[in-house]
Amino acid sequence: MNAPESALLNSKTTESFSRLDKDAKRQHLQKFNLAITTYGSGRQEIQDAFSQAKELGFTPIRLHDLMLGIAWFMHAEGIVLPVGKKQKQERGKIIESILDKLEFRKNEEGDFQANVAPKEGEPQNIIAQGQQFCEVLTDSVSILEADSMVLGKILQRIKAFVNPKTLLAVEENHPGQIPVKGPRVLLQQGNVEAALDMHKKTDHVLKTTTPRAVRFGILRELVRLGQIEARRNELEKALHNREIIALPKFKIDNWPTDGLMASTQRQVAITVSDYIGRNAIICDPQDLKYQTLFRLTTHEVSDVYINGSLLDEYLQSSGSYLNWRNILRLDRQFVQQFIINPDLLNKTIEEQETLIKQRLQNSQLPVERILEKSGIFSEQGWVIQKQNNSVFAAQEEGVTAASALIPLEFKEIDPELAKQYQQDLHYIHTPRADIAFGLYIKGEDLPFSVLALEKIDRPYKQNVLLMQGYNPSTCFDLTRLYSRPGTPGNTSSSMFSLTFNYMRNNYPRTQAIMSAFMPSYATGVSMTSGGFDNPVLVKPLVHTFEEREIDGKSVWEHVTNRRQQDSDGKKIRSKFPLLPTIELMAPLQDPRYAPISSIDDYMVEVI
Repeated sequence: MNAPESALLNSKTTESFSRLDKDAKRQHLQKFNLAITTYGSGRQEIQDAFSQAKELGFTPIRLHDLMLGIAWFMHAEGIVLPVGKKQKQERGKIIESILDKLEFRKNEEGDFQANVAPKEGEPQNIIAQGQQFCEVLTDSVSILEADSMVLGKILQRIKAFVNPKTLLAVEENHPGQIPVKGPRVLLQQGNVEAALDMHKKTDHVLKTTTPRAVRFGILRELVRLGQIEARRNELEKALHNREIIALPKFKIDNWPTDGLMASTQRQVAITVSDYIGRNAIICDPQDLKYQTLFRLTTHEVSDVYINGSLLDEYLQSSGSYLNWRNILRLDRQFVQQFIINPDLLNKTIEEQETLIKQRLQNSQLPVERILEKSGIFSEQGWVIQKQNNSVFAAQEEGVTAASALIPLEFKEIDPELAKQYQQDLHYIHTPRADIAFGLYIKGEDLPFSVLALEKIDRPYKQNVLLMQGYNPSTCFDLTRLYSRPGTPGNTSSSMFSLTFNYMRNNYPRTQAIMSAFMPSYATGVSMTSGGFDNPVLVKPLVHTFEEREIDGKSVWEHVTNRRQQDSDGKKIRSKFPLLPTIELMAPLQDPRYAPISSIDDYMVEVI
């Protein structure tokens, strides 16, 4: 990786803004407007919020105040709107004629004015006039605000006024009513449940609406948006100058596959299954299979296979050790003819089984219950089906008879339970969970599938999300999905779908979810069919093992980068040429910001 790419992608998203001097920061923040959603808020809370915005340099545009002014003007001019559905268009024409007479402007005192030229004298600010008679005009304003035609015409004029300007604080009944370049804040008062629907279009929810809290909340969002824009501009420039590597995205017709590792995996799976059966071992076969596969990659290719030197020479000549792209060009038929050295394979399986055995012996989970082949987990052909708001397991896909369905329950669970599953049963063995979900057979106390999410903390992922137009602070990593042996074949995609729906309903500000898969070992079909169909970055895949001692015997345990951070033990790393890890993204809502131009067609390569 060249220095500019490494420094930029692996630095915090706030650093671009923090490097600016005070004047540059101030100029940056003066580019924005502010939208304040006042749904359900009391009059005093709204007044305090806009007073704080004005003190921060914004010109308040109160939708309610403008309605007051229009109501006053109509009263002064003797204008009466016709009523009834059939008169809707006529009401619109009258309101348009009133708006045509108004000039919107902000004065030197930082106030918004809607001025009308009278027959004689100076222009009058109808907003100021309306505020003087607000008590008398209450009913008239309520009628105007409830009329969708009237409201729509007024919003159009406000949008036209706001669009080219900055430092305006605009009142909204709902987030996004008046698109502004700047943060959106919601004053959450009144009906909280109704307000939840607004969260996904809101950057910050002010649950405490004291003047101090409002001021801090506005400043916080302004600075945060300034940080995002400064970093986004820097990323766009780096991408344009090719300081960041961008590759055409993988698609169905060029989805990456690794012929050598596919063949190796099949051989390992057969031998592992036979080993578990002969020795009556209690473990997850997937765990033992992957630990064995990962460990084999730490040996020389020439030592792993019978006649491996011939394969090694081919990999060398093809450039597969130098660049992962060359793995995609290998002769699949040739590389798949090589057989794993049985002595090395058996020795590796035994080594990794020793580690798994110790791990399960120390587990706090009822391991035997989870790994037991019983009920639907001992039979073929079960699938997960969703009907209305319920989830079932069915013996045959498409079966709807109640007697043939087993009710399932999907629910949020304690992240600590998910971490136990991850630590002891998931083949990565590194717990990561801020939010977790479980899928249960209804009435049972243990989930048969566990999925966990975590806030995205890696700077390179945060920067890639910014390129896509998403606010990284509202996005999650799908860190682990563990399903017990024998689960229905569509469990993974079902878990993704159930999780996305739950997040939309209960964590509505979540913008996107990322997850990774290793194409050297998996096709990714369950992920793409489950919604993870947008590859946004690729990064090198390297397996690391640390030496352990069990019963006086030296063994090697697979450790992730997170587990290595606090470890200084002896290490070995994979020597095989492997395809990179692919990070996929599933959007839960439209991007909050404009994506960097053409990024939709590319993915970032982190080297």
